[in-house]
Amino acid sequence: MRGLPEVYAEETAYQLRQNTLHFKNHIEKTQAMIIRKDFIETDNVLLLNKENFMQIREHK
Repeated sequence: MRGLPEVYAEETAYQLRQNTLHFKNHIEKTQAMIIRKDFIETDNVLLLNKENFMQIREHK
């Protein structure tokens, strides 16, 4: 996968995000850069942000 995925806890959170002014402005400004948008529903086993990932790596 190339690009920067956005991860939401549930579809409702994603829909709420789409309705924000910031999101609408972002989509308008970056439309020429977007190749495709997909909604992929997943069952995550483990989800970490960069800070938590680095902490786990340091403990090994």
